[in-house]
Parts: sequence; structure tokens; C-alpha cells
Amino acid sequence: MITLLLVIQMMMATDAYVKDFGLRKILQNKLFLPCNTELRMSPFPDASEIAKQQRETYQSLHEYHEGNWRGKAKSFLITDDVMAGILDVKEMSYQTSIGIRRFEEDNDAYGSLQETLSWDDHNNTKITIRETLLSESMDVDSVDSSYSCDLAFQKGDLPSDISGTHSLVKFGIEHCLAVSDYERMRCFLLYGVEDELIRVVICDESKLVTEKNLDDTSIIPDDRMEQLQNTISSSTTKDAKEVEENNVRRVLINLFSLVSGVWLGDGVIRDHSLSHLKKKKNINGFAKWSMGVQKLTTLYTWDYQKSIQERNTFGRCIGAALSSQIPNISVGNVIDTSYSRTKRIQDRMTLIDFELATYVTFVSGSVLIKAPRILSFSHVKDELQPFYTEFAVFQKSDNNNVLRAVQSKRDVNEVISQSKLSSSEIVCSKLTRFYDSSGRLSQGASSFFTRKEIDTRKKN
Repeated sequence: MITLLLVIQMMMATDAYVKDFGLRKILQNKLFLPCNTELRMSPFPDASEIAKQQRETYQSLHEYHEGNWRGKAKSFLITDDVMAGILDVKEMSYQTSIGIRRFEEDNDAYGSLQETLSWDDHNNTKITIRETLLSESMDVDSVDSSYSCDLAFQKGDLPSDISGTHSLVKFGIEHCLAVSDYERMRCFLLYGVEDELIRVVICDESKLVTEKNLDDTSIIPDDRMEQLQNTISSSTTKDAKEVEENNVRRVLINLFSLVSGVWLGDGVIRDHSLSHLKKKKNINGFAKWSMGVQKLTTLYTWDYQKSIQERNTFGRCIGAALSSQIPNISVGNVIDTSYSRTKRIQDRMTLIDFELATYVTFVSGSVLIKAPRILSFSHVKDELQPFYTEFAVFQKSDNNNVLRAVQSKRDVNEVISQSKLSSSEIVCSKLTRFYDSSGRLSQGASSFFTRKEIDTRKKN
């Protein structure tokens, strides 16, 4: 039995598995360089495994996120009125400098992620600094460096010019998905003093690369403010999109995109219950998780009016299994589609209420967000009801053969039929966070889906 587990671990840790796993099976040009993190299936990793896991997770965050990014934030409001839809949409461009540092031993956190934000306000440049601790609330996919965490407002709030609200925020959740080597998408869920969802912020960011440090990733300036100012004033700064070429791009989706196929995927689960056991003072819970993998399937059905249904199927798993908080069947109502022709395609949004308005789902551009409307307290006990959040990004793989066929005016349909990868293949990467009844993170998951279109043609 022990030998079998060791063989499984070796298989999971190989680069071949990463290439063949979910989303990465579709992306022919590998976007992410996997680190050496092993998929540990033991329910309670020992001290040496935890220490190695922490080092590799920290290194993954540092190598990908450290540096300067240019972003554009879109924020919007929802109210207690379920039928009001999406309101008060705002946009703001900004730049941000990310620095990740390690703390000394015997600290409540492993380190911190410090962010220096800069934006223009009526010809004046504003700068603010916020900090997120690398603690037990941080969940990280160390393969592609995507992460999610609770917002540490005591270390610096998200500025109101970017969040779009001056309201007091009591609790917040950040999701960050790495969508390519130089692009990432972030989502902030902001909850007010009465535990209601008051604002959603979506950030589209691309990394800035200078000619000076294009090939030098070892520079780690101590002064974050000076680094940001140097980046802003540098005449050699380029948007990383200009230096990166790949055949994968984000795709705009809507309800028709969701219901036109079955979403087949795999999930990597990180169970954080280990970090809650016998926690002592000055013992940090960063990257203390056990892992597992599981087959997942999601199917959306819609009557093309108001009624929509999400059906989830959870297959076999190895190691930790996905939390049972996600229902097998979730029924919802389409509240607002915002498909007005007067709006740009990327500005059209969809709002869906699931489970009797307990959860709300937003579809905007290439992202899907699902979160509770209210972090409700139990009427029996003075504790939170368990809840979960989801943040997903959709991408499409452009077939190079199809592009070349268009350029040479060849028969595109013939090229597509001969290609291994259909030009209409849509894939999805998703981060999920699960909270227990005490309000602590119990699980984090990274899921990778491929849409298998439903063939509606009648068989002869």
C-alpha cells in the first residue's frame, strides 16, 4: 500500500502530469513553468514536508508576482433589492508594484505581500500601500502561482478610487488567477458592516517589463516607493503583452457560452484543516495543507428566460476531497443580462441569483464570480454559516493552423477538421474558497475545465 502511494505521488509530481492535467492539456504552448511541488496525499504531512511546502509556495509567489503591473479596475454595486441588478459601474486605471518578503522565524505569518498602488486623480498622482500577510488564510496554487486570501484591512484598505466605494468594509476576499506568464486577473469581494456584499472589483493586470531587467529577475529593491516611481518614469518600460506571444487568449462569455456544453474538469484541493490543529502563538499556518485531486463536471441548463440550473458532479478523488458545501443541484433566476446593444460587448454583464438569493453570480467579460450575498449568522448558534466563493476566467485556444489558413485564404473548415484542437475550444480555470462555521478558511481549490459542446444534431 505504501509503495502504491509513493508511485502515485511520483506520477503526480512529474511534468508530464502537469501537461496532461485539465487546462494544461489544452494549452499547447505551456504558459506556466511548474515548480517542484509534489502532490502529497498523506492526510497529515510531517514537519519536513510542511517546511518544504512552505518554501516552494513562497518561491512560487515571489517569482511570478514580484514586480510592476499595469491594471484596470472595474467595480460595481448590488443592493438588498434582488431585482435591482448591477448598479454604479466604475472604472479606474492604475499601476502597482508588488514586493514579497520573508519574516524571521517565530512569527504569526510566514511573510507578507506588499502592494504599492499608484493612479492619477485630476492630474495628481496618488500613492497608497497595502499589505497582505502570508498566513493561514492564504491559499496558493504553487504550479501557476494563483492565490486567494482574506483582505487585511488593518494593514491598508483597498483605496476607494479603485474599489469605487467610500463605505466602510468589514470583510473582504481577494482572488488572483494567473492567466499567462505576464497576465493575471483579480477579484475583490467587499462586505459591509452588516455582512452584506456591497462591492465587487475586477482587475485586469499585465506585467511591466523593462529592457534593463527583462532577463534579470534577481533585483529585489528594498524601497517599494522608489521602485514604483522608477517604473513610472522609465522610458523603456513595455507592457508585457508586447513581449509575449502565445496562441491562448481570454474569451468573452455569456449565458449561451455556459449552457452550450458540459464542463469537464479536474480539481486540486488544498485542505487547510491541518493549520487549525493545536495552533500555538507565533506558529504560522501558511501553506500547511494536505492535498488531493478529484474529477469534476458542471452542467448549466437554462430555459432562455429566467430559470437556470447548475448541476455539479463530483467524481473519484485521491487524497482530500472537495467540500460538500457546493450543492449537486443549484437553482437560480436570471435577474439582469445587460445585453443592450448600446454597450460594448466587454461591458455587458449578467447577474444570477442562486439558492433563493443566498448566492449571487456575475458574468462579466471573460470572468465568472459566485459569492454569498450576506455572510449570515446562525439563528441557533452565534457562528457563521459555512459558505464558499468562486472566481473563474475563461480562455480560448486560437489554432495557429486556422490563422495561417485565413492568411493564405485556404479552406478554414478543412483545416479545422484536420486539426487536433477545435478553434471553438473554450477552457476555464477557477479558484474556490470554502469557509467553515467559525469563519476560517477550511479548503482552497484550483479547478481546470474544458467545455465539451453538446451535439444537438439528430442521429440518422
